[in-house]
Amino acid sequence: MHRLTFALALALALPSLAPAQQPFAAIGSTWTYTQGSCCGPDTNVAVIIVAGDTSIDGHAYHHLIASSGWFICYTIAPFIRNVNDSMFYREAGGTEEHLLFRWNAVPGDTWSTPIGPDGVDTLDWTVADTGHVDVDGITLRTLTVNQFSRQFALIAPTNGLVTERLGPSTAPFCWTSGVCDGESFIDLRCFTDGQMDMLNPQYPQCSLVTGIVEAPEPDSFTVFPASVESGGLVHVQVGADAVGHSMLEVRDVAGRTIRSVQVTGEDMAITMNRAGVMLVTYTPNNGHRITRRVLVR
Repeated sequence: MHRLTFALALALALPSLAPAQQPFAAIGSTWTYTQGSCCGPDTNVAVIIVAGDTSIDGHAYHHLIASSGWFICYTIAPFIRNVNDSMFYREAGGTEEHLLFRWNAVPGDTWSTPIGPDGVDTLDWTVADTGHVDVDGITLRTLTVNQFSRQFALIAPTNGLVTERLGPSTAPFCWTSGVCDGESFIDLRCFTDGQMDMLNPQYPQCSLVTGIVEAPEPDSFTVFPASVESGGLVHVQVGADAVGHSMLEVRDVAGRTIRSVQVTGEDMAITMNRAGVMLVTYTPNNGHRITRRVLVR
């Protein structure tokens, strides 16, 4: 796993450098990330937007949601606010807010951030360098940071360049409560907020295009229902040409194999005895792996 687990690294504009720049991000601001998966060569995009503003304990927060993408393992810290040059996050149902980034930091500055449910980890940040970058005619501040995970619950640290509004260059700031390869972030593809548009020069456009290699979908591969009680049955339907020539595998989000069987019929029933998010992977005879997700309650 080489990318992170989650709240976005954005912040107030720098008025002296960009007088017209709006603070933080307006409602509708959108970040799009390329994602990969442990479960096959497929590629996906995750989209995070500012859905609105809300008030919690007398403080105004921006409310962030994931409108698309794989989020089996990673959790978005949905409430972000800025106070002067500091950005804070608050979890849903949380009673406290925590410092994420200080945009007026200088090299050598340090701070710590509790993350995850009940503070499952603490991140220690050290600023190695600071600077500015011009994006679509707007000057944004940057931090070059080193980050250490005390309890090693964070799968991949956010080291390197972090830009206000845009966040880290590789992934949103996010966390997980345990080891998980269900999905990985690769990089920030694009950002827009109605005032500024950024497209990663590695990509011809924000959305996935034909030139990106993706796993081809089989003619018939259906898993239903998407949510069952523990001990319930999940049906897997495949095409007739897959019978006797393909494999089905059930794994948990940590990558542990729960069951692996050969496809013996066009409609197979699998008993789901373990609670959690399960990954049902179909491997046809062309070698490509396609995964569907099932929630076992």
